Amino acid sequence: MEMLKQLRATIVSDYFRLFELALIGVLIYLIQQKWIVHEYIVDVVTVPLLAGILCEILHANHKLHEQDRVRKNQFDRLQANMQEIAGINASEMTRLMIIKELGRANAKVEASQIDAVWRRLTQSLSTNYFATNYIDYQHMYGNDGAKAIIAAQQAKMLNDEVKIEKVFITDNAAELHGAPAQATVKMHRDAGIPVRHINRSEIDTELGKKRAIADDHMDFAIFDDSVVLRWHFDAQRKIDGGELLFGENEIRPYIEFFKLLRDVAVPL
Repeated sequence: MEMLKQLRATIVSDYFRLFELALIGVLIYLIQQKWIVHEYIVDVVTVPLLAGILCEILHANHKLHEQDRVRKNQFDRLQANMQEIAGINASEMTRLMIIKELGRANAKVEASQIDAVWRRLTQSLSTNYFATNYIDYQHMYGNDGAKAIIAAQQAKMLNDEVKIEKVFITDNAAELHGAPAQATVKMHRDAGIPVRHINRSEIDTELGKKRAIADDHMDFAIFDDSVVLRWHFDAQRKIDGGELLFGENEIRPYIEFFKLLRDVAVPL
């Protein structure tokens, strides 16, 4: 906006100068017509003045054309910048704001912050959301904050056609059939969110050397293929903070791991 104001002020100033020169020329011409008592003296005085003014007008006109060309280039650059800014969608803007708040792109997230970051990234979804869950199910989903996020994911699926898929990981079949895990499965089923399951011991068996993610990095969510929120957990599988990952090299292993995991996991 400041650039536009400066350009506008310069344009007004230049054209006002050209108008002044033209007005002086008209006034001298009128003086010549009215005071033509001594034609020779008037001509001697006015002709050089008019010639000088004409040269000034021609010079100013050339200058204006050159400045118009420069301004057009400035306007073109400004328009391109504005289009680039407009091209940043709400999803990207949310992520940029989170980066700014955390201080850097690939940043640790405190346990007290992680639900808020998870919620904001969920609200910014525009295309897809892929996630695993290995953290204790009661600890992860047995609270109002997590339930609100599941409701937000459901709304994204219904209203924005966001694709959402999850893979639940448990230590064994007994855990899967326990009350906390079953309550979590029901919560997702009621929301229409597709969920698959695999036992932790089966991951190495099924994926072998294709596996690229360590055990302590198995709980994560991928937002629009552009951000990974990775949960950290302690020995009891309780949330112990997390980390945000940006950049293709950081994110690609998680996308590939999720696809492999999804293909071998069983639908619930």
